[in-house]
Amino acid sequence: MPRDVKIPPAKVARIVERFRHHLYRLHQRSTPAAAAMFEMITGAWVAQAIQVAAELGIANALADDPLPLDDLADRVGADPDALRRLMRALISRGIFRQRRDGRYDLTALAETLRSDAPFSMHGYARLIGSPQHREHWSLLVESVKSGKAILPQLRGKDAFDYLRDEPELAKLFNDAMTGTDGLAAIAIVAGYSFGPYRTIVDVGGGRGGLLSTILAATPNARGVLYDLPEVVAGASALLRQQGVEDRVRVEGGSFFDSVPSGGDAYVLKNVVHDWPDGQAVAILRNVRVAAGADATVLLVEAVLPEHDRDFAGKWVDLELLLEATGRERDAAEYRDLPRRAGFRMTRVVQTAEPYGVVGSDVSGCPARPGSAPINFGGTCTSSCSAVSRLRSRGADGCARHLVVRRWRLVRLAQPRRTRRGSFAAGNRSTRHWCTAARYRRGVAHHGGHRDGRYPGIQEPVGRRPA
Repeated sequence: MPRDVKIPPAKVARIVERFRHHLYRLHQRSTPAAAAMFEMITGAWVAQAIQVAAELGIANALADDPLPLDDLADRVGADPDALRRLMRALISRGIFRQRRDGRYDLTALAETLRSDAPFSMHGYARLIGSPQHREHWSLLVESVKSGKAILPQLRGKDAFDYLRDEPELAKLFNDAMTGTDGLAAIAIVAGYSFGPYRTIVDVGGGRGGLLSTILAATPNARGVLYDLPEVVAGASALLRQQGVEDRVRVEGGSFFDSVPSGGDAYVLKNVVHDWPDGQAVAILRNVRVAAGADATVLLVEAVLPEHDRDFAGKWVDLELLLEATGRERDAAEYRDLPRRAGFRMTRVVQTAEPYGVVGSDVSGCPARPGSAPINFGGTCTSSCSAVSRLRSRGADGCARHLVVRRWRLVRLAQPRRTRRGSFAAGNRSTRHWCTAARYRRGVAHHGGHRDGRYPGIQEPVGRRPA
């Protein structure tokens, strides 16, 4: 997998997405509504034609040199006339091209259909176009009527048990996930710094696509890859290819039973969205048991935005409605799930991909009966003098939760600004700024994030906590 891919900042990606949205709306309005709707309806035909190209291996056949029609038909085992008609349709969408001498060649889109492409869509195209997947989507109306997943009713078992009993489909699924994880992993690493973590546990990490990208960008870290035994059995080749095999411990098991302990960061990508709230909380509670007091839990999910523009997660949500009992969630819902499992969400970091990194840490510092933690979502350094000053005035708790029985918020210090009653502490080179608030029994203060972002207060300002 190439490591020199340039990933734009998340803000730039959002601007481009908005620009594309308006271009698409302009495209829709430039043609009669019935014609625009016809294009959307026949999108299923396009997806199926792409699946046929992937199934036949046309992109692999053209990887070395352009080929004339007869040679290409012989190589992929297709009827020449039928293949010509397929290629004509795909070329109209920018997939493949025909040179002036009549030979067929790859385009940038067609390159992604090669099985050995860095960010291959070969497996994903075959999965989406498979007979089983098409059958599930043909029953979407039943799921919308009942509100229940159709796959368990149709197959008599849940999605993962069904995959376990269908080895060929399971291979398609794993190939599809490996391909789509590639670009997503690079965007995640570009948008979130994993440098502070020495041991990173990838829970439900599949074959290690995300973990290997994280470790390649974090030379001093070690990793634990954890998934079902039959899944991680195919991880060695990918880890070896990425040059991180010697830094990864592979463990097989179910996150419903337990999670490996000893991690500084626990990464769960596209895990929580597969399950309803009760089971998602059960998974996070197992992580809570394994995680130490200073561990961070990172949920990598397609956090649903508030806008009405197109977003990949909205369509994946329908997939989950069909095949599983899970769902995509918005930021408020991802704040509630970790809380129920004993964590506290600190922030959501957007990436250039549709994924966001939902960061949570361990809550539950000791507090006096009847008192409540002041939750600022950040951390103070152990060298911060205000921590010891506050404790000397009667406050309990740790550097993350400074607890006072009776308090009144007077003034907050914003990052990079100086105000009366506020001060900065810690190492300025790490841009660690502290926030001061005056209380009846002293001064409590809490730090912001090391990247300079101020997470804000989750308790109502000016009111005492319950």
